[in-house]
Amino acid sequence: EQAILVAQNNLAVCLDRVGRSEEALVHQRKIFARTTDVFGKDSIQSLQAGSNMAEVLRKNRRFAEAATLSRERLSLARSLQPRATLITANAQELVLVLSRVLAISLYENPEASRDDLLESVVVLENALAEARRILGAAHPQTRQTEKILEYIRRPSSREFS
Repeated sequence: EQAILVAQNNLAVCLDRVGRSEEALVHQRKIFARTTDVFGKDSIQSLQAGSNMAEVLRKNRRFAEAATLSRERLSLARSLQPRATLITANAQELVLVLSRVLAISLYENPEASRDDLLESVVVLENALAEARRILGAAHPQTRQTEKILEYIRRPSSREFS
């Protein structure tokens, strides 16, 4: 079953990369539902499937839904961190990914409030501090988080004052 879900996820990722994001979202919703049925909603597998779906939601400009799912999955990922080493490594990576998805979803939402914009910065600052502590400053995940933080802090039409 897991191999089938992995293959389906790979297909959804390919669809997304070739610009068929709506179709990818349909697949990701099915994958997430099936993964939670098979492995349980608190499994690392469903956490990953939820992370994948949140990213596709964001790409489809469904910012509120992406933020809600990211927050839910982020809470779960943090609760998994104290467990076994393999799960901890996966959960730590997913905390970073979900933090980025949440922050970007908040920032890119045209209906974002000032508080949402400020939250996006705080979420990424916390994720960056954690990435530096756990992975080190030179790690690709840390660097990607830095770039996203620079992006949302840049002068733009979005004002924080």
